[in-house]
Amino acid sequence: MTAKRSAVLIVSALVLGAALTGCDGVSIHSSPEHKAVDDAKAAGPVSAVEVGTGSGDVRIRPGTGDGVTIHRTVRYHGDDKPTPGQKVENGRLTFTNGCDDCSIDYELTVPAGVSVKVSTGSGEVEVQGVASADLTTHSGDIDVSGIAGALTTSASSGDLTATGLGGADVSATASSGNIRLTFAKPPQKVLTKASSGDVTVQVPGGPYAIDVSTGSGDRTVSVPTDPSATARIQAKTGSGDVTVSRVGP
Repeated sequence: MTAKRSAVLIVSALVLGAALTGCDGVSIHSSPEHKAVDDAKAAGPVSAVEVGTGSGDVRIRPGTGDGVTIHRTVRYHGDDKPTPGQKVENGRLTFTNGCDDCSIDYELTVPAGVSVKVSTGSGEVEVQGVASADLTTHSGDIDVSGIAGALTTSASSGDLTATGLGGADVSATASSGNIRLTFAKPPQKVLTKASSGDVTVQVPGGPYAIDVSTGSGDRTVSVPTDPSATARIQAKTGSGDVTVSRVGP
């Protein structure tokens, strides 16, 4: 056997082994993907909602009543259908995925006054019209609107967009992605930080104590400023433009 033929056989064996076992610990599915839709209702009163999923999109919007309407789409492999569930304890709604290796998309209709906490490894997060929110995704965009109170968002890879904000305290962090915050009411404390991406903060009123910086990019501030103001805006990025501007009359 020639050296060239031996090398070809070795490479072929390595490729086949990777296909069968997965590379770097990544599971390779030989069975087709199945999809199951699950609808449920969590009786109220519900004052807090917490969703955690390894993979899947999460969409939350306000509705009427004090309970939560749940629509789930489960994607899985194999013959065993997952059995996701939920429970309410002391007004707090939590979920169980019912599987170790599946993807679940959540669509929830919740009472407008709830606080929301979402954590997903990979997926988009959309939240509208709740009292407060704490949102995290490792890979995916976060889109928020009409949050009345405190907001904390974090994305390792993805854009963060929030509009119609009414809370006094907002924090947004992105490792790789843009951050854009638009306020309907003057905030008291805004902290934004991106490792790589543009940061834009739009606020009414003023004055504000401003702290803006960028390692590589333009800095633009067009709001009333006062170093002694109690309302503070911090906007920083390692690489990208930073803009703090005024909205409204």
